[in-house]
Amino acid sequence: MKLTLFTLCLFFHFSCFSQETNTKSPDTLIVIDKAPVYKNCDKNMSNADLKRCMMSELNAHIGQRFNTKVARGLGLPSGVVRIKVFFDVSKKGKIVNVTANGPHIKLEKEAIRVLKSASRFKQPGYIKDRPVNVSYVIPIAFAL
Repeated sequence: MKLTLFTLCLFFHFSCFSQETNTKSPDTLIVIDKAPVYKNCDKNMSNADLKRCMMSELNAHIGQRFNTKVARGLGLPSGVVRIKVFFDVSKKGKIVNVTANGPHIKLEKEAIRVLKSASRFKQPGYIKDRPVNVSYVIPIAFAL
């Protein structure tokens, strides 16, 4: 089951955006100059490689720690269960503001628990040599 979860996670992608607080509109999205650096990723990688490395590391973390047994007995139809997890990497490299959207509150809580247990980033995202908060969305999917 965990292998299935891990495999499904690999087929999805991350979305990332920076939220710059002093922009004209709070909904303005800015492309970051340097992506956050996660554990086992080299800070000298390109942004695309940093995102791939982070995705691989977080997918492995989720695949190892997400308890798919939580879905048993929730009355969900058989098939693929999908949960979207939203989070920010803070200016200090911490995973913060974690929320989830899924078919059941227990699955959302499990997804939040797992993401909050992930390691701190080695360094935050940067725009013009200043650390910024970077928002991400990661889908979790597994078969029931």
